[in-house]
Amino acid sequence: MPTLTEAELTFTFPEGWRATKLDEWSFYKDQFMKLCSGLQSTCAKCDANLHCQNCGTSKNVGIKAVDFVAIDTQDTTWLIEVKDYRRHRRTKAIDIGSEIALKVRDTLATIAAASRNANNPTEKALALAALASSHFRIVLHLEQPKTSAKLFPHAKDRADFVQKLKQLLRSVDPRPRVVGMGSLIDGTWKVSSQKRHK
Repeated sequence: MPTLTEAELTFTFPEGWRATKLDEWSFYKDQFMKLCSGLQSTCAKCDANLHCQNCGTSKNVGIKAVDFVAIDTQDTTWLIEVKDYRRHRRTKAIDIGSEIALKVRDTLATIAAASRNANNPTEKALALAALASSHFRIVLHLEQPKTSAKLFPHAKDRADFVQKLKQLLRSVDPRPRVVGMGSLIDGTWKVSSQKRHK
């Protein structure tokens, strides 16, 4: 059974599933990431820096991937993003829905390119299998503190996340899911935590 770890969470996928961390692929690191190496982070017309409207931080032009890509035995490819805020609060200026939408876009582009140009035969085969599947499903695995506190507030209500993901990702998956260890999807993976959290 495939097992993958992200931060303090270990995901165990059922027998027959294929699961991978896309950002560990040699294609992603050595080939696809070169796409962003020549991109400018300044405006071509006025030479102004692209920056966050809230805090003024310069934006990085780059490629990001969801944490896991898993192909089940029912012809579905799962794109899984993991967020664990039990010990560390969210500090990114971009909202989670937009962040995941960008990661899904870049993940799909990576898979499509790898299916044609990956040098590693295992990565190429996984990319081809992902593209050949009947459905893409998008899942945000979200862990938050059991109770919201000043130091560790809840990032947002799960229903708000689902609504935002539906708005942004309906062309890929009209029914994205937001789950946690206590609300996993039947027949899919299991998740365990390596540390106890209050």
